[in-house]
Amino acid sequence: MNQALALATGQDVKLGGRQGTIKHIDNEVILIKFGDKSFENFAPHEIYQAANDGCFHMIEKPIDIRCIVELTEKQQLECDRRSAYCDAFLAFKELHPTKGLSNGLVNKVYDKIQETHPTKPSVKTVYAWYRLWLNDGRDMALQVVHGNSQDQRMPPEVKELMGKIVRRYYLKPSRPTINSAYEHFKRAFKGKGRAFADFKMPSKSTFSRFIQRLSKYEVDCARYGKKHADRENRIASKAYNVTMPLELAECDAADFNIGLLNDDGTYAGKVVIFAIIDVATRACLGYTVQVAKKPAESAALVIHSLSHSMRIKPDPLRYPMGGIAMTYVFDNGPGFRAEMTRKFMNAIGSDVTYCRSRHPEEKPHVERMYRTWRKKFFSKLSGYLGKRDKEVVPEHTLKQAATLTVTEFIELFDAYIQDEYHHTPNRGINNYTPYQMWQKHAHLDEVMTIGDFDDRLKIRGSLKKLTCTSTHGVSHRGQRFHSEELKMVFNQAVCNTKKSSLPMEVMIDDFDASAITVVLPDGQLIEVPNVRGIERDISFTKLSSHMLNVNEEDLPVSKTVQQIKNEIKQKRANGTLVPSDSLVRENEISQNTQTDMETDFEQHTTITDEERESATGFGLE
Repeated sequence: MNQALALATGQDVKLGGRQGTIKHIDNEVILIKFGDKSFENFAPHEIYQAANDGCFHMIEKPIDIRCIVELTEKQQLECDRRSAYCDAFLAFKELHPTKGLSNGLVNKVYDKIQETHPTKPSVKTVYAWYRLWLNDGRDMALQVVHGNSQDQRMPPEVKELMGKIVRRYYLKPSRPTINSAYEHFKRAFKGKGRAFADFKMPSKSTFSRFIQRLSKYEVDCARYGKKHADRENRIASKAYNVTMPLELAECDAADFNIGLLNDDGTYAGKVVIFAIIDVATRACLGYTVQVAKKPAESAALVIHSLSHSMRIKPDPLRYPMGGIAMTYVFDNGPGFRAEMTRKFMNAIGSDVTYCRSRHPEEKPHVERMYRTWRKKFFSKLSGYLGKRDKEVVPEHTLKQAATLTVTEFIELFDAYIQDEYHHTPNRGINNYTPYQMWQKHAHLDEVMTIGDFDDRLKIRGSLKKLTCTSTHGVSHRGQRFHSEELKMVFNQAVCNTKKSSLPMEVMIDDFDASAITVVLPDGQLIEVPNVRGIERDISFTKLSSHMLNVNEEDLPVSKTVQQIKNEIKQKRANGTLVPSDSLVRENEISQNTQTDMETDFEQHTTITDEERESATGFGLE
């Protein structure tokens, strides 16, 4: 039916004087969206009847005007060959608008021109010529001369065979290689025998270029699935018409070329910041600072930053920006694609659009904010080495140039965001400041935030299996987490057993050491606080930066038995008194009577009788 009327999704049509666009088409229904934004379904036979009655017409799209000045003899012969089939099909369509191309019509034309053009095309090839001919304004020279250079050298029959082999042996979920598909093509080409005797077998490079010219969406859909294809081929580079706060938020992570120190002066690592910007107000809704020697993008970083942007801040007057956006634009990194991030966003319910990796132009607002931070904040910090450039070799490494501690940097950055960035005029919002735009357009009764005790905040980025005990709870990175609820769960799990510990699934946010989330076997989540009462949004890295780093090699080690024996032997050899030699043995004590011991003591003591009698409570009979 599609071939007979040459219908396809996206085709502009005119039905009964109304213009519209075909949105869906199959063998049972045709869905048309009309100019008044209304949708109507039609059965195929209704479209047939409308076409026969002259009430249904296809609207041809604008055609680029091109002109072919000269054709070679070979090109002219090919134009005549294709035109013979297309002219015959057009004449047939005028008499029978609802009927498609048949083998009988192709054979009829072939019988007339076989002496001049001995190669007979297939029905599918002729139909492809016909559609392209109509799109080119019935100028056959355009498709012959201006086709791809590889297509000019490849006969249509060979091209058709190549497409069939690619669909059958390359576009598969098992993702076979191009080499394996080409081997199938060679066998199929040789199997054609006399039909392809006059054709030269295309090379593997030609076969590869044929695959590269296929639609990326078609390839992704066949080899990876429709969901992957939809995700990978989404377009997020168009301008958004944003009119209100929290309508659209862009999210991304950026590393900054600066190193930080722990409080004891040891090197902590470099800085990576994940931030969320509200496009309408240019306000930074939330952010997370990661400090690590080898930082890596993780779901914990993404989820903590998102939850921070969705909560009411501790000082709402100074930092009022926050809430759940309707749409989030994500990068294509592993942290954004992680399973825990997907679960968190499903719980929130906002729409998510993924950008392509290494395409900063698809999320321009957050990239522009990062450039502002580099220029206005980081360039003023001691130890910042500027944006990395492969052609510039820095004199010092990050570790050598580091002067600021983790605590100092976080305090400086918080002050910059809240006191300077949000109060600096921005040309993108008509020289208003982000703070002014938020106060002007964001109404507290319309902003939806995550409550401090919302169950959705229990979803944390890193899933680990840790050991839990009834007395100490769960320990992680020097912090201990325990509660009465966790103790009750543990006791129920080890009931009537002699187990003193139990492994448990735990969700951890590396950037929030105030609590962890324990996942029970039935899927229930319980939040277990830090026994030290750590405030929210204090990271494990910041806590560890306050601890003194200890080198295990410098720790004292107790002496061995052999070392003690050698020292005793050496002391006795030198005449040095050994403590054990001055001890009174047990048998000596038991054999001496009290009177003998006192007499012995009296004979050897230097204390006089007067001194002895003057001491209260002390005497000798």
